[in-house]
Amino acid sequence: MIERLGNGAFSICEWLARLAVINMFWLLFTAAGLGLFGWAPATAAAFAVMRSAFLNGGLADQDTRSVFREFKSVFQNEFVPANIIGFLLLWGGALLILSGWSMEAMEVSLLPRLVLIGAASMFLLVLLLVFPVRTHMETSIQGAVRYSLMIGLANLPSMFIVLISVALMLVLFVMIPGVLVFYGASLPAAAVMFMSLKIFSKTGLNPISY
Repeated sequence: MIERLGNGAFSICEWLARLAVINMFWLLFTAAGLGLFGWAPATAAAFAVMRSAFLNGGLADQDTRSVFREFKSVFQNEFVPANIIGFLLLWGGALLILSGWSMEAMEVSLLPRLVLIGAASMFLLVLLLVFPVRTHMETSIQGAVRYSLMIGLANLPSMFIVLISVALMLVLFVMIPGVLVFYGASLPAAAVMFMSLKIFSKTGLNPISY
């Protein structure tokens, strides 16, 4: 019993250490892309590394150098597509925020507010799934967005769990800002990718290999 607990604690520590390393890679490659052009391909690379880890026995079993090579390869290969997706997400999020502010200022009726809530809900589904889908499938940017929305709508209970998990992590980061430096990108990516793979398996999506 004590041995099992010790092995479990050691495995958790290994995972936390690897997650911290991946977060460091994310920060490094985001900076290499001057921030604005680096965060999206770095995020795609983080999801790809997490996918490989969950499909191949765990992150703790992977060598840091091999993780770096995979991270770098995906960052380079996905630089343009990921940036297109990233700017679409930024544009969509800004548009929804501006629409919400405009509705508050004009005091519009209930129907436009409901439409905005529906649009925001679909945007959240795409936001959570588009990088996992793009990482897991060989599909176009348009296909990644479309599949993200379709899969999200077909698995709303699971997506609600994913959203709550990410929200709790954001609360943790606000309460303990130091955690953000070590796990701000890698921990949410790990949680979302883990749940996404469960959803993909149930949906029957075929994976690709890098």
